[in-house]
Amino acid sequence: MIFRGEHFVKSNNRCRGIKRVTALGTAFLLAAMPVLSGCGSDADMGSLIAFVGNINSGENQEQNTELWQGVTQFADESGRKAVSYEPESSSVTSAELAIKQAIDDGADVVVCTGDVMEHAIYEVQQIEKHTQFLLLDGVPTENAENGEERIRGNTYSVIFSREIAGFLAGYAAVKEGCRVLGFYGGSKNDEIVRYGSGFIQGANQAAGELKLRSDEVVIQYKYMTSNAINPAQVAGIADWFTEGCQVIAVAGRGAELVAEQGAVRGNGKIITDDMSTTSGSVIMTEAGINYANAAVQALTLMEDGSLKGGETNELGLAESCMYLNMEGSSFTNFTESDYEAILAKLQNGEITVTSEDVTKQSGSEEESSKKGKNSVEINNVTLEEKV
Repeated sequence: MIFRGEHFVKSNNRCRGIKRVTALGTAFLLAAMPVLSGCGSDADMGSLIAFVGNINSGENQEQNTELWQGVTQFADESGRKAVSYEPESSSVTSAELAIKQAIDDGADVVVCTGDVMEHAIYEVQQIEKHTQFLLLDGVPTENAENGEERIRGNTYSVIFSREIAGFLAGYAAVKEGCRVLGFYGGSKNDEIVRYGSGFIQGANQAAGELKLRSDEVVIQYKYMTSNAINPAQVAGIADWFTEGCQVIAVAGRGAELVAEQGAVRGNGKIITDDMSTTSGSVIMTEAGINYANAAVQALTLMEDGSLKGGETNELGLAESCMYLNMEGSSFTNFTESDYEAILAKLQNGEITVTSEDVTKQSGSEEESSKKGKNSVEINNVTLEEKV
């Protein structure tokens, strides 16, 4: 079941302990932070957990709400206190200052997410060595072009098995009756590629179960080459629908906005990885990350020592972090029992989903040897790259 908060951390001053922090500059911030000895933190999580919300032109409203909900749930259940902090702006300086304020107020653990926080934690984790940082959906990264990634011992970096969400989307679409599908990615980064790869694998699995010929299910795919949204992109997606595509799975905020407008114009349906960015009758379903549960699970694993500091940890289906929104869907053929059945097969290992890009399969022996033991053969659907 999906639980969503009623308020956004950024705008709800009634949430417990919200504090606004004014940016004073990185130089001041770093100078004000005490330099402590030690190379990591093996200390208890302590009694105060801080959530520093991610600001990005208001686009992360629902994600922030869900994460805050998860943090407060864990705090309530474990007898701790949770406090939320709001950076004044989306700058790295503001994020660093908000984190500094949380630590000055006694926070033992700081929870955050997003690109800006990746850069902020990269700097702060080295200075505040006795504070534990939980970075959800990200890795600490230097704030520079092609900046390096570095996870110190007091930082717990968590990424998600997005290929599972994509798999559920593709599987449900084919079981629903769609035979011409599309995938549209906002950029060709690792997270979006994993989602798209999972979408293809899910469609391939469903087509195999239905004993369809490979030419009966076609998956068209494309990645945006620019973050700038323009009418030509919307018209291009509308053309997908008018030419026969029945549903397009989208990942990435820019892609979702384009696909939604294109679906309205082309009378089509989309599957989104974040329903907060889209609305209306064009939505078939949402397949994405349950951020509230992800926060609870990550903090629980931190507490019992299962989550490792100083390295990237991955959460997915086993931790109930990935889901398909059945309640908010427009399915007529794909049922709750169908959903439960495919979840069971994924959970018991009967079906394996790889995170690699399955569009790169060539079928040659040399390529097959490079793909590794977790590779999945795509032989029940036809792939078409759109230009």
